[in-house]
Amino acid sequence: GGLQFLQTLVLGGSINPGPSTEAAIVSIGRNCPRLQSFTLTCCERLTDLALAVLAHRCQLREIKLFSIAAFLTEVAFVELVQVNPALRHIELSVDNDERGRQKPHPGPLLTDTFVIEVAHHCPQLDKLILMGYNDDVCN
Repeated sequence: GGLQFLQTLVLGGSINPGPSTEAAIVSIGRNCPRLQSFTLTCCERLTDLALAVLAHRCQLREIKLFSIAAFLTEVAFVELVQVNPALRHIELSVDNDERGRQKPHPGPLLTDTFVIEVAHHCPQLDKLILMGYNDDVCN
């Protein structure tokens, strides 16, 4: 397929989140092995399975996920950093979308375990932004 050489993908607000979101992200992961930069601004339906396929099948150096919902767990994010040591930029936003608007539902709980795993597995990381995680990560 023509996507095998794709290195950067940004899916913005025009994507209507729905049940097919997981299938679409899994397909991207399976068909874009050279994907290095992935941004998704509507993560209401992103699941652990879809994130795992991206983590294991792509060569991620940058991942930005906005408006993350509770479908994702900390386990999925830990797995992401464990299998992508070349990550240089991680940006995760629970409470707000890319325009800073408040979300109506809670996102996954990230704890200091995630931050420790990032420090241990991503030596090239130069930017870590966790928006909406202040209380969870700091407690």
